[in-house]
Amino acid sequence: QTSPYTVCARTHRLDGRIMSISQMDLVFCVDVTNSMSPFIMKCRSCLVQILEHFAANTRADLRVAIVGYRDYGVDVDSPYEDLLEVHPFTSNSSETRATLNRLCCFSPRGNSDAAEAVFAGLDACLNRLEWRLQSFHVIVLVGDAPPHACGANPYPFPDRFRERDPTGHTLDTMIAAAEDHGCFLYSLGMLPSVFPIHDPILEYSFSALSNATGGVYSSAQNADVAIQIVEKISQKVFGELEQDRALWEEMELAMQSLSLGETTNAVPTPALFSHVARQIGVTEQAANESVARLQKRNIF
Repeated sequence: QTSPYTVCARTHRLDGRIMSISQMDLVFCVDVTNSMSPFIMKCRSCLVQILEHFAANTRADLRVAIVGYRDYGVDVDSPYEDLLEVHPFTSNSSETRATLNRLCCFSPRGNSDAAEAVFAGLDACLNRLEWRLQSFHVIVLVGDAPPHACGANPYPFPDRFRERDPTGHTLDTMIAAAEDHGCFLYSLGMLPSVFPIHDPILEYSFSALSNATGGVYSSAQNADVAIQIVEKISQKVFGELEQDRALWEEMELAMQSLSLGETTNAVPTPALFSHVARQIGVTEQAANESVARLQKRNIF
């Protein structure tokens, strides 16, 4: 059955395996506490249309997952059933729309600090979703509060878990885990937040997560600006997927024409690489960035 998100994903054979250059697995990891209601409402109205537009224009084989996170209740040792909402990958845009419509923003009783369970949400993205092995792995993190154990300690509402996040993650281990999963993490801070004294910690932690994984950090003052940023992120990642596919296809054709055999078993010369960059209309720097993304996906 053809995905409503699109596609004509072109497949290639590498080392006896069939893989699709056009696959993208995209996760929205979103704070779903009370203050995020305006953003969720905006997503309900136009997020699916944005994704459908870019996926169709770039022939992307897109799947979307949504992970919502809140915070821990009074007793962190007792499982809080509403800490996370994990909605698996789907290629059906109607299912994505239905998930957005079901999301409910609320905060747990006993949540007496400004920090939220950001690392629990990201850990769920990495370990509770079934990613396709060589797809373009993208996480878009959206929230208005910093993670635990990152320095959100001043009053009012200091971090209850200032020494250790309940997941055991630190900022460094969270970055390492995202890198190990081959993820490009984009982050969006909704600022100023309800407690702006903690905003610098959010910006520091969100920026670190994005900068270390090949993504970008942005901030937005309201839901309208936020959805515009989500659209720009979508335009960027779908454009990168399209460019990476074009480079791969041109490289394969060029190397086969020179009887160099399988792309993965041959080393292109600088002159050939320059030729490929010109053929797809990008600079050599942009072509090198495509190669780096494809290497992160274990395609090159």
